[in-house]
Amino acid sequence: MPDFNSQIEDILKSVNANDHESALTKIQTLLDNGFFVANLILYKGVIGKYFNKPDSVAELTGLMRQFRQTQTHLDENRLSKHPLIVEALFGLFRDGRHKDLMSVSELVGCFDDSIAAIIGTGQPPQDDSYQTTGLIEFSKSDFEKDKFSPRVIFATRRFWDGPESRRHDLGPRFQKAFTRHGWAMELIDFDYPGSESNERIIQAVEKEEKLDCDIFMVDAQSPYFDNRDIRAFGNSVRNANPNLITIGVFPDSWIPSVDQKIAEYDESFDFIWEVTGRRKFAENFKAEKILYLPVPIGIDVEKSNPGDKIRFSGGINLANFSRLFWLSHFTVNHTDIDVDISGHESEDTDVLDSYRKYMGRVSSARIGINLTTRTNGTQIVPGRAYETMAAGVPLVQEYAEDMHQFFEPGVHYLEFSNFEEFDELSRRYFNDETALKEIGVAGYQKFKNDFSDHAILSHVYDRIKSKLT
Repeated sequence: MPDFNSQIEDILKSVNANDHESALTKIQTLLDNGFFVANLILYKGVIGKYFNKPDSVAELTGLMRQFRQTQTHLDENRLSKHPLIVEALFGLFRDGRHKDLMSVSELVGCFDDSIAAIIGTGQPPQDDSYQTTGLIEFSKSDFEKDKFSPRVIFATRRFWDGPESRRHDLGPRFQKAFTRHGWAMELIDFDYPGSESNERIIQAVEKEEKLDCDIFMVDAQSPYFDNRDIRAFGNSVRNANPNLITIGVFPDSWIPSVDQKIAEYDESFDFIWEVTGRRKFAENFKAEKILYLPVPIGIDVEKSNPGDKIRFSGGINLANFSRLFWLSHFTVNHTDIDVDISGHESEDTDVLDSYRKYMGRVSSARIGINLTTRTNGTQIVPGRAYETMAAGVPLVQEYAEDMHQFFEPGVHYLEFSNFEEFDELSRRYFNDETALKEIGVAGYQKFKNDFSDHAILSHVYDRIKSKLT
């Protein structure tokens, strides 16, 4: 059976050709299939709202509930499969039509379960296993006492989305954090070499020549590996450098393509540095191989006097467009929340200076709000969680089960799952300065102990020192 978008295009061709009888026949055919009916209802409601059509969203929502019962493949109900719907929702948001966007939220939630969980008409997928296993304990060894000052090469991307986008902060933050603690790091970009030194290192890898370093780190999700065998890359490095320690860094292991290359990653690296704390990814490897650590902050975070802002800082794109509903809810029902939307546009300023400005906005908030749901319904541990705690700002974050292996909700941060829970949490805590201070201090102390730059390197050293020769 043709997919939904091709069916719609076929109907539109008949309409544009004034062949209404044919169009009606095609529509009637679709009405016999619950999945297509649900899609048609979704299009009629959302696109209709965008174009200010007078259709009753409540009536369409009732129909959606009815036809959902006829579906056998509910996992197909993802907004990400419907670019016209997504564009219409973004259009409502860009035009400041937050009430209109909220008016279709229940209709959309009837179609997409992840949106239903956010607005409170469905149940979020929750796992309480961490309540019995407890928080991860991060072993540490004193690299300064042992005078361990390795030479490190980090092969990582320089740009977010190619040279026209802004520079990526991943490499510079690692480099700053490592270098300031005596771990000299050189950055190279295999896609866009920035110097003769970069070119020499790339040629050394390709020709299986010895590298002048003790640790070789690789951004395993760099576009460089999109069409290359990362296993062959790892073997090339190992053949010429048998005593070298190799670490694969995974900035976003939630991307579906990552799960298809587990065996390659396992064979390519001595250690796996998992940035987002995704347990289901990490469980594919031996426990002693996993480094459950965020990207180092890298810069000094100036903890300014907290202002009066309750602030969300972050981006909105196709990977996380459920935020459209959250931010519209904030705008309509919580007018005291400051929405600070960022993007990946090119900037003239130095990448670390740009990051300092961003951290200045994070640290100047009285409360920091964080959202975790991705387009596919998964809920990640964003880097902003660590950044907010590093600034000593009380963190209020959407539920993410993997967060519970690092921080305890109600102690180190506050947690919510849907609109109702957020509203209740805001009433209970947002004006309780004593409780907020306790959360902020506890979060900061936990971050300092386990996730500050020094703590991260102490844990890395503890894990790799048995391999040092």
